[in-house]
Amino acid sequence: MKKFKLIFFLIFIASQSFSQKGMHRYLVLLKDKVNSPYSINRPLEFVNQRSIDRRIRQDIVFTAQDLPPNPTYIAAIKNTGATIWYKSRWLNAVLVLTDSTTAEAIKLLPFVKGFESGKALDLSPTGARLAESNKMKVKVDTTDYGASSIQNKMLGANCLHDEGFKGEGMLIAVMDDGFSNVNVDANMAGLFAENRVVATYDFERNIPNVYDIGGHGNVVLSCIASNSPGKIVGTAPKASYALFRTEVAPNEKLIEEANYLFAAEAADSLGADIINTSLGYTTFDYSGYDHTLEQMNGKTALASRAAAWMAKAGILPVISVGNSGNDPIWNKIASPADADSILAVGAVTKTEIKADFSSFGPTADGRIKPDVAAVGSSAAVSFANASGITTVGSASGTSFSSPIMAGFVACIWQANKNLTAIQIIEKVKALGTQASSPNNL
Repeated sequence: MKKFKLIFFLIFIASQSFSQKGMHRYLVLLKDKVNSPYSINRPLEFVNQRSIDRRIRQDIVFTAQDLPPNPTYIAAIKNTGATIWYKSRWLNAVLVLTDSTTAEAIKLLPFVKGFESGKALDLSPTGARLAESNKMKVKVDTTDYGASSIQNKMLGANCLHDEGFKGEGMLIAVMDDGFSNVNVDANMAGLFAENRVVATYDFERNIPNVYDIGGHGNVVLSCIASNSPGKIVGTAPKASYALFRTEVAPNEKLIEEANYLFAAEAADSLGADIINTSLGYTTFDYSGYDHTLEQMNGKTALASRAAAWMAKAGILPVISVGNSGNDPIWNKIASPADADSILAVGAVTKTEIKADFSSFGPTADGRIKPDVAAVGSSAAVSFANASGITTVGSASGTSFSSPIMAGFVACIWQANKNLTAIQIIEKVKALGTQASSPNNL
C-alpha cells in the first residue's frame, strides 16, 4: 500500500538529551483557539483524505476540538526560549522542553491555562521506588506448526481469513515501547515487501526510527501481523500498520501518557481505523503522578481522555485491561482501558478460562470491563534478533490478547465496512460466549 503522507503537526527536531540538568518536559494547556487560521471547513490542512473519509462513512463532523493549536500562541511560547516538541489538537496543548524558570514564565502568558498535572511530566522518583518489572515472559516454542492456531480459531479469525478477509485496506496503529528487529523478522517479512508499514515514529526520542529499541512492541505486533503459514499467522496478516513508540520501558513516567496522546492524533491524521494499546497506567516511578481507583472513570487520566477522543473521531481503540489480577492492592483495570466507546480486552487461557493475571472491572463509574477476551496465556508470538534469526515462542499477558482481538476486529470491519466503529464494537461484543450475561471477569 502507498505510504500515507505524514501531516500530524509535529515539530521534528534533532534528537537531544533532555536529561541535561534542569531541563524537563511540560505539557502546556492553552485556554482557547480564538483567531485560529484553521477551519473545520478545510480539514485537509490538518488531516489526510483517508481520515476525512473515515468520518464521512460514520457521519462524524469535524469540530473545534480537531483544530490545531493557535500558531500565534505557539510562537509566543517559543519566544520564551522553550523548545517546542509536539502539539495536541484534541487537548489544545503544546509539549515543551525547558527549565523551571522558563516554565514559570510560560505559565504567566495570558493564553496559557496551566500545565497538565501541574508540573513537569518526566520527573523521576526522589526515593528508591522502582518501576514494576515487565511481566511478559517469553519461552521458545519447540513446535513449528500452527502455533497460533488456537488463538485464531477461538475467535473465528480463521473463518474470516477463509472468506478472504485478512485485513486488506485496514490501517492499524500500534502504540508500544518500540519494535526492535521487526524489520528483519522473517515471519513479518510481508509487511515490508508489500510496503504495509505506512508510518513510524518514536515520540519519546522524537525520531522516526522505531526498530532499534524495545522488546515488547515487536511481539505484540507479531500477534496481528505475522504471516508464515505452518509457523505463525496473525489475526490481520494483510492489514497496513503505523508503528509508534510511546512507552519508556522499564520506567513509568507520566510523559508516556502525553506521548500516547500525540501518537493518537498522528494515527487520526493518517486515517487509522483501529489503534491497539497493549499498555496500561496506574502507578508511576514518581508517586506524585499515581492514579487512584476512583480515577478509573474514563474521564480523568490523560491516556483515557486520549482514547475517548480517538473514539469520538471514529477510530476503534482496542486496549488491554492490564495484568494486575493477582495484585492484592490493585487488581482492577488500568488507564486507558477505563475509557468509554472502546474495546477493553481481558485474557483467557487456551481452554477459555480467565487468566489469573487478567485485571478485573468494573470502571469506577460502574461500567462492566473487560468488554471481551482472547488468548493471553501462552499466546503464540514471533521475535527476531538483530541478525534476523527468527523464533516462534509464547508469551503471557493481556498485552497479547489485545492485538489478537485488534486483528480480528480489523477483519470484521473489513467485512462490514458500512458499519461505524461503535456498531463494530457492539457486533464484536455480541459474538462473545457471555454476551447475554457479561461480568467483570
